[in-house]
Amino acid sequence: MRSSRTHFPSLDAIRTFACFFPLSTHLFWEVSVERLAAVPWLQGLPMAVLAFLFGNGIFGVRLFMAMSGFLITYLMLRELESTGRFSLRNFYVRRILRIWPCYFIVLGYMFLIFPAVKAWLGIPGHLNERLWPYLLFLPNFELLRITHTPGLYSDSQLSLLWSVGIEEQFYLIWPLVFVLGGVAGLRWGGVVFWLLAWASQFYFWNDVVTWSNHTVPCFLYISSGTLLGCLYYAHPQALERPLRALGYGAVMGLTLAFFVIMFWFGYQSLSHPAWMPVYGPFTAFFCCWLMISQIVYQGHRFSSGRIKPMVNFSKYTYGLYMYHRIVQWWLVQLLGRLGFNFGHVSTLVLVNSCTLVLACLVSYLSFHTVEGYFMRKKHLFSPFPKPKGEV
Repeated sequence: MRSSRTHFPSLDAIRTFACFFPLSTHLFWEVSVERLAAVPWLQGLPMAVLAFLFGNGIFGVRLFMAMSGFLITYLMLRELESTGRFSLRNFYVRRILRIWPCYFIVLGYMFLIFPAVKAWLGIPGHLNERLWPYLLFLPNFELLRITHTPGLYSDSQLSLLWSVGIEEQFYLIWPLVFVLGGVAGLRWGGVVFWLLAWASQFYFWNDVVTWSNHTVPCFLYISSGTLLGCLYYAHPQALERPLRALGYGAVMGLTLAFFVIMFWFGYQSLSHPAWMPVYGPFTAFFCCWLMISQIVYQGHRFSSGRIKPMVNFSKYTYGLYMYHRIVQWWLVQLLGRLGFNFGHVSTLVLVNSCTLVLACLVSYLSFHTVEGYFMRKKHLFSPFPKPKGEV
């Protein structure tokens, strides 16, 4: 029996959970790590645990990628089942309406307004980033170029776009696989992509930056989600039955155990890069386990899908991810000119607390104005009715 769902509230909650990791990395860990590193009893394993929990922004990105792979694959299959066809045009239009407004707002600000602002404030320096890779949705390759070029430094407000670029590259390729290969093409394409991505993680294991930001290694997480989407669409009971037999308590216990194992593999990879190709696949496995376990139990009173604040907030996470660095930059400039000392912990707490609040406000306004304008048009290109309460 095939699953007929088109909306998963539990994944909305997981999206909010995933957003926590880059935010905690940029607003807490980056300003705290030097002070924490000076505490003797935190050295070694305790420091690694704190880094994994609060400085592990890339895990949140990988979880986003796995969810994208799952949802896009599952919904493409549902569209084919419901309408008898898959519209490549409508797929691309829906993705454009959702992703491009925020993306090009950031690009327009950074390449047109930001240089003028810096000149007005008397701040020296210029962007090392070139515009054309961003226009072609290749920001991760531009980030790799800058990172591997001595003397060049990426701008933190632009560097966030690397993950959006990988998502867009996936959105370009994956529906073409479906059009050319059909359902079987998705299954075998997912396997081929997964194997290529895993092989690339062996190839890049001595270059953690490339291992983390290059498109091919990152497709490991997306293709894991695509394979889960194919399996859950075709054989939902094969996944639901054993998980329900375990019970929610046991499933959550296993989730915690898998999280600890994932940490351990990551910890080992810090000193032994050969662990990287083990850490990557296990991270992908954990992302898929977290998704499917919460989907199966999303009606349970303790499931993530029942945490309404997390479910409702998920719609703002994309904007929050895209805008928070810009808000942070402005607050640093403002407080610096007001004479605040950034060597004091109280100033760092103030600026990053205000960053979180104001970035949430900007994301809310963006979603209900610019983003909302385009998202209200998505239903014109969708084969499914809008879920209740969705913009």
